[in-house]
Amino acid sequence: MDAIDRVIVELVRQWDAMDSDERNTPRGHAILKDVQLIGQTAAFFGGYSAMKQLHDVAENHVGNDNSIGYWLNRMWDGIGSWLS
Repeated sequence: MDAIDRVIVELVRQWDAMDSDERNTPRGHAILKDVQLIGQTAAFFGGYSAMKQLHDVAENHVGNDNSIGYWLNRMWDGIGSWLS
């Protein structure tokens, strides 16, 4: 697994552990911004297929249980051609 995949998994796990109030803190906003920036960068350089590849590798890392994919879908909604 590449370093960026580990970053995605860690950030999404942190986000998932937060309640809605925590997500509205500076840390919550930073996590969302970082995950979205990763998606935007992937979309810029490789389009939907690059985003899908990152999604799939990150999800594979957690046993394809949709714990990462669920949040990536929501956090990346509207980036490039990604729609949740």
